Amino acid sequence: MSATALIPLFPLELVVFPGQLLSLHIFEQRYKTMIADCRAGDLPFGICLVQGGEACAVGCALTIQEILREYPDGRLDLVAAGLRRYRVRATYEDQPYLSGLVEYFDDGAELMDPELAGAAEERFLQLLALVGAESGLPQAWSSFHLAQRLDFSLEERQELLENTSENARLRALIKRLDLVLPAMEQRRELRRRAQGNGHLKN
Repeated sequence: MSATALIPLFPLELVVFPGQLLSLHIFEQRYKTMIADCRAGDLPFGICLVQGGEACAVGCALTIQEILREYPDGRLDLVAAGLRRYRVRATYEDQPYLSGLVEYFDDGAELMDPELAGAAEERFLQLLALVGAESGLPQAWSSFHLAQRLDFSLEERQELLENTSENARLRALIKRLDLVLPAMEQRRELRRRAQGNGHLKN
């Protein structure tokens, strides 16, 4: 993927991370056209968060992974995968949909702190155990794999997307998990008490 590219843009009240799978239902005519152009030219498209009527400059490019269903009226159900982050340098309205000249970017030159990674993974696995989730983490995971599965606000998710330090994102995740885990454990304890009619069973 080159450093800069002209890609279709899909502004939504949504933040997508690299590596994230996203299901979309395409129903507006301009976006039906956009997806048709992406399929014809094997192009990615960009999703950027809309806040206060304005689209954020930083977004994530996605590629179409699978068309799940095509309806007679042209609507589509599809799955797309987050690829890489970008900054919009210019926008154009010469198509039915918005397009943008984007500059792709990655994290800065920094080694991931293994202690931070281990702390984040340990807490995340604790959370999965508390909610009874069966799926864990892929062998090669990043902070974005965790962030997409945690309850962040749109503003917080956008901050994580724009952050170019893996270690800084891991610290933010650990901080959130340290807030979430005690509350989850307390709720589980209350459920156990309720199931035991107020008495804990040995």
